[in-house]
Amino acid sequence: MLEQPFTFPCGLTIGNRIAKASMTERLAEPDGTPGIKLLRLYQAFAKGGAGLILSGNVAVDPDHLEGYGNMTSEHLPGSAFAELARHAQVGSARMLLQLNHPGRQAMRDVDSAPVAPSAVPLQAKRFFAMPREMTDGEIVSLIARFAEAAEGAERAGFAGVEIHAAHGYLLSQFLSPNINRRTDRWGGDIAGRARLLHQVICAVRARVGKGFAVGIKLNAGDFVSGGLALEDVAAVAKTVSKEQIDFIELSGGTFERPASFGYGLSPSTAKREGYFIEMARIVRDSTAVPMIVTGGFRTRDGMESALQSGACDLVGLARPLALAPDLPARLLDGSVEYGSVADLRLPRGPAASLAELSWYREQLLAISKGGSPRVRGNGSVALIRTLLRDRWLKFKHVRYRNRRPAAARPLPGVASRQP
Repeated sequence: MLEQPFTFPCGLTIGNRIAKASMTERLAEPDGTPGIKLLRLYQAFAKGGAGLILSGNVAVDPDHLEGYGNMTSEHLPGSAFAELARHAQVGSARMLLQLNHPGRQAMRDVDSAPVAPSAVPLQAKRFFAMPREMTDGEIVSLIARFAEAAEGAERAGFAGVEIHAAHGYLLSQFLSPNINRRTDRWGGDIAGRARLLHQVICAVRARVGKGFAVGIKLNAGDFVSGGLALEDVAAVAKTVSKEQIDFIELSGGTFERPASFGYGLSPSTAKREGYFIEMARIVRDSTAVPMIVTGGFRTRDGMESALQSGACDLVGLARPLALAPDLPARLLDGSVEYGSVADLRLPRGPAASLAELSWYREQLLAISKGGSPRVRGNGSVALIRTLLRDRWLKFKHVRYRNRRPAAARPLPGVASRQP
């Protein structure tokens, strides 16, 4: 089934059932536009055979980044994004921009004044600043930002957008009862907590054409005490499926519990190929919207089994493509049966996931420079190199923000800060 084309409800057809899932690249230019590095990277993914290509975070508010080097929506649909759309959509491959706001989940060095549904900090207070509760007006302005970004993505030539409501970012924070403690229309029961996501979807769909794909990314669970429960995920899926969405991508975890990397899962789940397959079956009972499941897929047999079981319509691959961007083509032609797994020396404790993430970011950087990724190395060394590189990215970002023209300043009514 992997090689079969798939058509989304909007009419968009892709050549196979493999989706290149989002990874944080942090390779954009200081102004948030894609440059030569991102063009090379996504051209490699497009030539690599995946039917659907999902970008890394595109920040809808340039003053609230997930990390320095994020693409931002303020220059959509400009020529740089149009060039990326051309490079990343060759043959039957189609690319979607992932629209996101990090909320409280941006490190203190990146966002010293984060916003969130409620003033609930992350556990690692040393690295993350105390967030401020958003006002009603800021939430309404945020909805407009998502809609404007989606319209810009369509005009730039992308095939669609994915609204990121997973992995502990802002829309995911609104869904979580552990973080969203509001008593107004944006909080309370799951209907109130999902109101922002629902209105973002409606606003986006109202601004784009019928043939433009609109998907969402949801957590199967936060995997923290008091976090989003699976029954609430199913309820959200049922609610949003009444709108014109084209897919739900199911993943899981947050910065505090990176389940998509296999951390914090039960031993039986962590050993399973496709961490969230069983959860996807439950969510699928609530909706007929096409489903993508991302996390833990490594073998062709495992992917085929997930598709044939009806648990999902596409499988999402992330880390395996950082090690081999042509893996989809090789899986499809039968020249390989599984993706490589990195052989890393990692530190103990919470730093392990950061070190692993840093290693994969280095491999994306290597591809973007025209080089080849590696499958063995020292995660701690990669983490140190990444932290040093992020300092340089910060310097370039701050220099640009201080020089930017007045016309590029944030929209009125939206929480902002100066670096």
